[in-house]
Amino acid sequence: MTTDARASSADESTPGAAVVATLIPALVALLIYLPALRNGFALDDITIVRDNFRIHSLSTLPQALSLPYWYEEGHLYRPLTTLSFAIEWAVGGGSPLVFHALNILWHTVVTILLVRLALRWWPPLAAGAAGLFFALHPVHAETVANIVGRSELVCAAAHDPPIGGIRSQDASVEIGHGHADGGVFEGGLKPLVRFPECLRSLAPGADVVEVGHQSSHVGVVAVVADRGFGPRHRGCP
Repeated sequence: MTTDARASSADESTPGAAVVATLIPALVALLIYLPALRNGFALDDITIVRDNFRIHSLSTLPQALSLPYWYEEGHLYRPLTTLSFAIEWAVGGGSPLVFHALNILWHTVVTILLVRLALRWWPPLAAGAAGLFFALHPVHAETVANIVGRSELVCAAAHDPPIGGIRSQDASVEIGHGHADGGVFEGGLKPLVRFPECLRSLAPGADVVEVGHQSSHVGVVAVVADRGFGPRHRGCP
């Protein structure tokens, strides 16, 4: 019996344990960052969100999407992140609460995806422990507590093999190809993450298309998927 078959069999024999192993880390990931809801705009949030008048109105949103992410430097282009900020500004009337709430939800989603990945190879107890470690690790604090960490959170979700990397049949890993700061991803989210490429012509000054920037979230997910806490996959270096 193959390793994947054994993992699948283990999951089928203990579905309740797998659910608990997923829900507990998810709940912890959600609760541990609730204090961030009291945060305002800080550091890069001020430039990218609070003082960026182009995302404060849907009428000026096309202009925002035609510019690089960092307007002064012009080397980043993140239209999905910019679009999400504009929608949240419209929904919340500029309140930072909405932005922080979405970051916390994204962190929770990534934690769930990481546990589901671990369950491919580990028993529920070990997978749940990995999820708790991930949810609580302080290296994620800046990404989750700062609004501009959104790009890293979305990038981590796109890297996560349950969505975008490992295929059910050939189990080939295709994550993180391209630029070291974000790159181009393959798999289930390929149409979503390649969406910026379709808009690249709108921002000729942006010479790098990326969703995230050296994220701690992305690093952990990529290591778990690609470096061995499960069987080696065809196509891995």
